[in-house]
Amino acid sequence: MAEGTEKYKKAFHLADSIVRRIGHILSSAMERVGNPDLVKGGLDRPRIKTLESVARKAEEKRWSVDEAIEKCWDFVGFRVVCNNLQDVSSVLSHKYM
Repeated sequence: MAEGTEKYKKAFHLADSIVRRIGHILSSAMERVGNPDLVKGGLDRPRIKTLESVARKAEEKRWSVDEAIEKCWDFVGFRVVCNNLQDVSSVLSHKYM
């Protein structure tokens, strides 16, 4: 799987920086949402797509691996988990910046 390896390394490095920055922003925001005894939520560990996963997506879409790295809208993923729908509403309505 030599195709896309160098481009993936560069994309991964950038994505790792993005994950750290956005993770910090989301964690800080979650700490400021309402009363922590009333609003329960957390941030799951973020993920960065593996080269193998990008290659599978490339094959599905009939792209080269390099194209998939450029076009992959889900290269980085975050998940905010809340205990109930009311907490989801509180998190969504909170101004993060």
